Amino acid sequence: MTVENDDTTYTPSELLPLCQAEGIPLVYDVHHHRCNQDELSIDEATEQAIATWDREPMFHISSPIEGWKGPKPRRHHDFISLRDFPQCWNGLSLTVEVEAKAKEVAVLKLMKQLAERWFVYILRCADGSLYTGITNDLGRRIEQHNAGTASRYTRSRLPVTLVYQEEPTTKGKALKRELAIKAMSRKAKEALIQSVK
Repeated sequence: MTVENDDTTYTPSELLPLCQAEGIPLVYDVHHHRCNQDELSIDEATEQAIATWDREPMFHISSPIEGWKGPKPRRHHDFISLRDFPQCWNGLSLTVEVEAKAKEVAVLKLMKQLAERWFVYILRCADGSLYTGITNDLGRRIEQHNAGTASRYTRSRLPVTLVYQEEPTTKGKALKRELAIKAMSRKAKEALIQSVK
């Protein structure tokens, strides 16, 4: 037996005490949580829901058909917007049930998008300067920078340290965001870096 937070009545924070007291796993539905919010962040609800399971947790995801600003955000879309897939779920061992009208096609599309994630990142070089780039494999790209094989700019300013990252979801959006960050003043870039600390 499991319980699940819903989009109108029971939030994760209302169900978690029951789950913990009775040993019942919580199926965390992130879409429902966004519709029926409580004081828990998605990261906190994810962590606490995982703790209720003694096997691989099962979570649910869906996206609103008319977007989050539409009149009925509870209605499910044909597909999952990658923006709705919580970043804190990346790398976790989870079973994620996709609730989308396109069914298997939606699952395959989401899997492909997750495999093609693109990051925008800022590095602090040894001379204190900042370098902005994009990649679909952040760990490997940082290694390349520090090996002197990624960029002519960073090659002469090693070592570099990752000081900021964000995940705009697609290569096109990552390229646009990279250009926007590169156009920022040094002060604005430092403020962006400090905003995630």
